[in-house]
Amino acid sequence: MKASLLGAHFLAMALVSIFFLLLYTTVQQCYRMQANDPQIQVAGDLAHRLGAHIPIPAGLVPDSIDLDQGAGLFLEFYDGRDHPVFSTATLGGRVPVLPSGVLGAARKQGEDRITWEPRRGVRLATVVRYTGNPRTPFVVAGRSLRDTEDRIGNLGLMVLLGWLLSLSLILIHYPVSGFLRSRFL
Repeated sequence: MKASLLGAHFLAMALVSIFFLLLYTTVQQCYRMQANDPQIQVAGDLAHRLGAHIPIPAGLVPDSIDLDQGAGLFLEFYDGRDHPVFSTATLGGRVPVLPSGVLGAARKQGEDRITWEPRRGVRLATVVRYTGNPRTPFVVAGRSLRDTEDRIGNLGLMVLLGWLLSLSLILIHYPVSGFLRSRFL
């Protein structure tokens, strides 16, 4: 009887652990995927305009942002030689340049979504769209992941505390149930 009770408690601990792992993974992935939403929309709209040779009104381009400090949306446009021709972002006083291969992937697939870390501690949710316009074939929209990663960190702490509390209750239940069984059965 005692072995089956112990086995049931281990099974309960395993199931609780799996539940909390799935909970964390699901919510973390939702947070991360949602971090791309504004960039997907902006890059898509601008790529459509550029592909149709429709001018981009000045009001659609955000103000300049220092990526070391800001968390807002930034835009970059690349020419046919894969060089940036315009950027609303600076990093250390310079225009950040995408890693090699990113534009090639966007050229082949039409779009590439990456987590870009141009400098340690600066992580960006970045969407690159191929426009089909020979003069400006790529539009890049990105923003800092700082707030999203803070939310993910808080989520991890809450899930960890819930998991530890659940395991503690299961562990406490084992000796209490054994005591009650021996006392009243």
